[in-house]
Amino acid sequence: MATGGQTENACSLNNVEGITLQGSNEYPCYYGIVVVSNKIFVIDRSKVRIHGLQDGRLLSESDRLESEPIAVCLVNDSEIAVILENGLIKIMSTHDTPVIRWSRDLRVPGGLDKYEGVVSFKGDLVVCGVKENTVCWCMVSSNDGRVVDTIHQICKVKSRSLSSITAKHNMIYISCRVNSPDNTGVYAYDVQDPSKYKYIYKHKDLKLSKGIAVDRHGSLFVCNSYPYYCIHHLTSECQLVSIITQGIPGNPEAISCDDGHLYITSWGSNHITIYRTQYPVIPSEVLNMEPGSIEIYRKALSNGKEKVYNIRIMVVGPYDVGKTTLTKRLLGKDVNICDRQSTEGIDVQTECFKVSLATGEWITQEQNAEQYLRLQWLVKLFNEQVQHKSNDKEQMPKEIDTHVITANQDNIHVHHDVSAKANHDIDEDIMPTLSQPVKSPIAISIPEASSDITRENEKKDAVMEIIQLVNANSDKLVKSMEEYAKVGMWDFAGQYVFYTTHQTFLSYRAIYLLVIDLSQQITELIQDECFIDTAGLKLCQVQETIDTWMNLIHSCTPSPQSGIPAVILVGTHLDKIPEKDRHEVCEKYFTEIRSYLSDKPTILHLVNEDFAIDNTVVDIKLVALKQKIVQVASQQPYWGEEVPARWILLETELTRLKAAGMKVIHRTLLEAFNREENVPIPTEELDLFLKFQNDIGMILYFSIETLKDKIVLVPQWMIDAVKSLITAKTFVLRNAPAVANKWDMFNKSGKLYPELIDAIWTKETYPDLHDNKEHILLLMEHLNIIARPRCFSEDGSEIKVEYFLAPSSAGAMPSPLISDTDRFMCIAYLLVDVGSRVLRQLLSHHTVTSTCTLGQYLAKNISTINRLTRVFNPSLMDIMFPPNGDDTNLDTYDITLLTAIFQNIVPSLSKQEKDMIKRLRDERNKLYAHAKSCQISASDFQTYWNDISSILTTLSQQCGDSAFQAKILQEIQRTKVSAIPAGSYLDVLTTWFGRIETIEGVLQNVSTRLQALESNTKPSSSES
Repeated sequence: MATGGQTENACSLNNVEGITLQGSNEYPCYYGIVVVSNKIFVIDRSKVRIHGLQDGRLLSESDRLESEPIAVCLVNDSEIAVILENGLIKIMSTHDTPVIRWSRDLRVPGGLDKYEGVVSFKGDLVVCGVKENTVCWCMVSSNDGRVVDTIHQICKVKSRSLSSITAKHNMIYISCRVNSPDNTGVYAYDVQDPSKYKYIYKHKDLKLSKGIAVDRHGSLFVCNSYPYYCIHHLTSECQLVSIITQGIPGNPEAISCDDGHLYITSWGSNHITIYRTQYPVIPSEVLNMEPGSIEIYRKALSNGKEKVYNIRIMVVGPYDVGKTTLTKRLLGKDVNICDRQSTEGIDVQTECFKVSLATGEWITQEQNAEQYLRLQWLVKLFNEQVQHKSNDKEQMPKEIDTHVITANQDNIHVHHDVSAKANHDIDEDIMPTLSQPVKSPIAISIPEASSDITRENEKKDAVMEIIQLVNANSDKLVKSMEEYAKVGMWDFAGQYVFYTTHQTFLSYRAIYLLVIDLSQQITELIQDECFIDTAGLKLCQVQETIDTWMNLIHSCTPSPQSGIPAVILVGTHLDKIPEKDRHEVCEKYFTEIRSYLSDKPTILHLVNEDFAIDNTVVDIKLVALKQKIVQVASQQPYWGEEVPARWILLETELTRLKAAGMKVIHRTLLEAFNREENVPIPTEELDLFLKFQNDIGMILYFSIETLKDKIVLVPQWMIDAVKSLITAKTFVLRNAPAVANKWDMFNKSGKLYPELIDAIWTKETYPDLHDNKEHILLLMEHLNIIARPRCFSEDGSEIKVEYFLAPSSAGAMPSPLISDTDRFMCIAYLLVDVGSRVLRQLLSHHTVTSTCTLGQYLAKNISTINRLTRVFNPSLMDIMFPPNGDDTNLDTYDITLLTAIFQNIVPSLSKQEKDMIKRLRDERNKLYAHAKSCQISASDFQTYWNDISSILTTLSQQCGDSAFQAKILQEIQRTKVSAIPAGSYLDVLTTWFGRIETIEGVLQNVSTRLQALESNTKPSSSES
């Protein structure tokens, strides 16, 4: 329990500002506040009001509500939920201005006697209040208001109470103010074990707590009105950081957070107090890691940090539109416009350019540029270190033998001060905050005597080495101290066969150039040997490939409504259009693309300016395109992120190793390189460094037991490995005819045999792949590019299977399907029928043993099942526990029931299995969006098929039965070979849609379409 001990500040708060809400409000008293999309949503005693964030202007207000509003919260970034005193929850869109429209009202049957707070949590709502003289909280459905879980008690209340609630990750935080001082405080619950609070915060001065909010970093802020007005700032574990008093308004009432600000309302005032919260800008990849990693990162930042600016440009688009030519021209390379050689896989040019942040100029990276970058960081590190130590001059030794490195805009030179000698260590744990250019002298102390002579001599040698390097490269070092953004280019192949592997390397940390050929109509058919359209031809429409790429890009967005990552449309071959028609043709072309995407969520990614480029050697529009890329990059959330300064040195070393041609490095060798750094990364921090580099796409590293010993320095190497197999037909026929039949099997059925791999990855042809074959195959498995079938004998021992499965191989391309309805049915069959079979087999593998049946396993978990009454409703209970007393029949379990069981009562699932099952559920929910029409376009079909087949392939290999897995692979492939006979899945679809949706009209529409399809499959009388 936290009782008020001070801890290190997680953030600083300053720049107190304010805004006055305009409009008539005779008795201002705002019980709740939400800030989103430059709008302020507040609730007073009778209404919801919407104000502009910039000027406080009243934009809209609701009619008087039927009961007094109590609390308000944001739901899924797009809706506002308001809970009323009578327990009614009203939902509205955040876009409802100037007229407020309530989209739905929710009643909470069997809920609380009194409601006091509400917060969104993973799509549902958590409410708090009082039931039977006890402060409680419970989770309710955001769709119909039903209680999802049991009601959890917090503390007793005698007469009056006041509670508010917020949530972050898996934690629910409730601030309780009751008439018993012993029970007043902040209670934190982990939803995975909500039976008792996990953390609690109480403080002698927290007497009248009101609003509570949590920001994206996990910091808590609690309003307090007695004994004095203040904000208690807590960590995610309810430890006190600080008590904020400066600028706090009189009688603070409600509080809200967004990224970088606190908004506080006060009783009896129209004024909103705004604090700016200043944090180290922690990358979202680190924020999504486990809490221990976040703390390590924060500690590393406190020891020295630097802002980094990276621009990763990903050039994507259909086959043969000029992506590689555009890439070369952006890189300033010579281009032969007559050379039409296509990219296979991905061509990557990392850190090939740098862009001046001052002028926007693109500059080619000099050879050995990383050497000067390393010197820059070292000079900054040692300079700031000594400045830190000199803050307390009285503690400095009176006599020091010091080398002083002086850096200014004119020169860099070394002074020797030998007036004295002293024992003065360079403390490697004290690192600088690197935010200013080096202009003042840099003092580096060199010890002359120590009990550890070897260590001190090594330090002296290191410092002398730095001094010598600085003297030898002074001009270039000063030049390198200017601020630049690093630019890397990724050129993705347009052939269909590579699409499924591309997805592994797409990232939201990129600017995408979606390239199209202006000389082709968007409905025009283009050739792709690996694509087969609905008529059986190897052709696809331009707009279908655009849609596929936009869906792939959208799949890596951090938030569906964010518009991140950004996509710039670039049209090529402008020179093929008559000059007098170019402007009109381009306007029409780009408008048609935007119109085609207008009703799709992917349109949010498009920036507001398009570019038309000709394919001549010189085009001044390239300059404008480069400027736009930098402008868009500077608006991204990762721009100017702060990273630990000592990380940059090892990152630069990795860049040097890549440039030298090293593809993979052993962990022990990397650790040796790190130890040789002048400022090494501590051992406990190194793993976090590698995880972060993996998450941002710079390397491939996974800390699991089978992969942790090696780091792939060049991520696209995985694509090269796949490419070497897919494109190996000629090589195999010419150099390894003995395995030609194996390549045909791989191409047609996705079976990848070791003999084929060995024949292609020889020491002579692919030495790096040959030397690291086992690690590469393990990585390809981990990335779901291939799968290793698993088979177990009756005694539980594993039987080795001699081949891998690769559903993304060339032979797994789509084949003729009759219509969009046909495609919908095939995906539904793949998801509902095949998916259910895989989950059934997986459930049996995890629960059924020689001494335990499935029914017995469920009976052991009956208390958990009974507690989750919303999840396991009566119809599902009857399936698990048949009323007639029969044994439960696994064949009757559908995907809904199976997912619920896995989520709640199968603890033996691996993290990978849990992730895959969650993804399968998400795919089911996405598919339901097509239920009204029962249709899926060709491009959507391919996206669904890629995602679902990858999930099912991965899950089926965990089922312990190679024969079953082979059958599932055949079923997966069959969904692309031909339409599924309607009679085989009509009942499945009807049952599924009936279970997940009750909206009037939808079921009737589905039923009508299914009946029509069924009647079309029955033989006519003339055929009988």
